[in-house]
Amino acid sequence: IQYSIVQAAETGATLTVNAPKTVKPGEEFSVTVDITNNADGFSGLIAWLNYDKSAFELVKWEAGGVDEDDPIYNLLEANLDWKNPDVPANIATIVQIYFDAECQNYKGDAVFSKMKFKVKEDAASGNYNFDLDDVSEPEKAKQNRIIDGKVIACTPKFVDASITVEGGTTSVDPPASTAETTQAPATNGLSASIANASG
Repeated sequence: IQYSIVQAAETGATLTVNAPKTVKPGEEFSVTVDITNNADGFSGLIAWLNYDKSAFELVKWEAGGVDEDDPIYNLLEANLDWKNPDVPANIATIVQIYFDAECQNYKGDAVFSKMKFKVKEDAASGNYNFDLDDVSEPEKAKQNRIIDGKVIACTPKFVDASITVEGGTTSVDPPASTAETTQAPATNGLSASIANASG
């Protein structure tokens, strides 16, 4: 079956970064990316998660899903080594890619990914963003959905998190406040984004 990619103003899922409000140097903590408002589903989804590597160390990343039979658990992959050219040198980016080659839509709320971080001992006190990047390749789709045999580029909503490090060495300037952002409608399909982001 040949699937064509068409442009449409379809509403995508909401991806929310959930993290503790405050942490201290040396502490380990969990972060999840959760999917909601996903009644219509997705066949492809890509999310860049940015964090400040001068303050935090990624200890573990794993796919979400309900159990080992869940498509997210089996199909979600991550590139932990990609360097995002659109962010400062102290920002690390986790590229998270879900793609169903059988073109089945994943529907319903779910945990997309689960991570464990550690606050570095010399981390500066202050506020840090854990944000889902909506800047990289804005012309590319971040989410696809199969409708009537066609691949539809959707418009997901990203909800970021802000974490405060208390008791650190020095202070840092606060980042932009936690906000909801909506990805602009894309002109190309998710497959192009995957090729560029995972390379």
